[in-house]
Amino acid sequence: MLKTEKYFLDNIYLRLILLLVGLSSIVFIEPAPTDILVIFAFLWGLFSFFENPSKLAVPAFFLFSYIIFNLLASFALVDVVRGIISLTTKFYLILSWWLFIEIWRKFERKGILTIFYGYTFASLFAVILGICGLFRIIPIDFIVYGNYRLQVLFKDPNVFGSFLIPVTLYSLLNFESSKNLLRLKWLFVFITTSLGTFLSFSRASWFNYIVSLSVYILLNFATSGSLKIRLRRFLSYGFIAFIFILILAILLRTQPEIADFFTQRFSYQSYDNDRFESQEMGLDYFTNNPFIGVGPGQFEIVYPISSHSLYIRLFVETSFLGFISFMSFILITLSRSFHYALKSNYEHQKLFIIFTSSIIGILMNSLVIDTIHWRHFWLLLALPWGNYSNSQKQSRTN
Repeated sequence: MLKTEKYFLDNIYLRLILLLVGLSSIVFIEPAPTDILVIFAFLWGLFSFFENPSKLAVPAFFLFSYIIFNLLASFALVDVVRGIISLTTKFYLILSWWLFIEIWRKFERKGILTIFYGYTFASLFAVILGICGLFRIIPIDFIVYGNYRLQVLFKDPNVFGSFLIPVTLYSLLNFESSKNLLRLKWLFVFITTSLGTFLSFSRASWFNYIVSLSVYILLNFATSGSLKIRLRRFLSYGFIAFIFILILAILLRTQPEIADFFTQRFSYQSYDNDRFESQEMGLDYFTNNPFIGVGPGQFEIVYPISSHSLYIRLFVETSFLGFISFMSFILITLSRSFHYALKSNYEHQKLFIIFTSSIIGILMNSLVIDTIHWRHFWLLLALPWGNYSNSQKQSRTN
């Protein structure tokens, strides 16, 4: 293939990825537009530039084990159709995981920037549309869940609120490293996505936000080279926090109904009983049947309510062995991300601080929300592996 032709095809592919990630906040229908594009991009990449997946042998082994335990548990399926849909979704998410790894490996800096530019657009689009729906600028009822909770083009405010957090951290990183007007641009992104998470009125997303932001700040301070850099970052974080709190105060002051609802969200909700009851039932089942799963997607069939926890769902549906397999995959991914987040001489260190912080935030979120099918969760689980070719070159050089 001619060099010019290859360059042209690579640019077309990157634009496809930009569109794919840019549409990732439109997921109220199944399959979502981004799902169709993921399949197309995966097949294109598989037959053109994907490398031998043996270089991802360790994470692939744990994911393969997890799928095997899903299949073994499928012998107990009560609702076969639901089981097939759940299992198919898991296969799709693993393919998307592999796709994003290969995008970074193939296109390096261009690839990761394309992913985050698309993610930033998707987040801003979702929040701006949600605010327009909240204040009835756009008369679309399903954008707002209930009276005040933004869910926009997601199925659940909990997913919407958490979806925005990696971009919030990415905007903070760019605010620190940019100058002049670019700082204002990234300040706008930070304020907008933070406001979106707040207006989801999801307590789990708020917890995710606080944990992710705290880990991000701690890792940044831990990897700061000097007291001067720490002081500059401290002042930057203080300035941004002041602006955000000021905007939040104005919103709550001028919108008393939203302020009242915000106060209500801190009280015990009636459905919290159902959430804790489902988790108790799941733990009771696991205690009595630790090595027998009910099958993928079957929790709501066996029990009359959702698991409200990633960990409870893993225990009940795929048994202790399925839980161990998936959590091993999570832990080695987090360990790899943390390693590069602390590697001060590594080019992409700051990105790994974002990955690490975001994954830890979602893991905390997962205590009370089932996150196994969150598309952006699998994206974050892919990115720490996207530099595997470069890391191997570095190790050989050293």
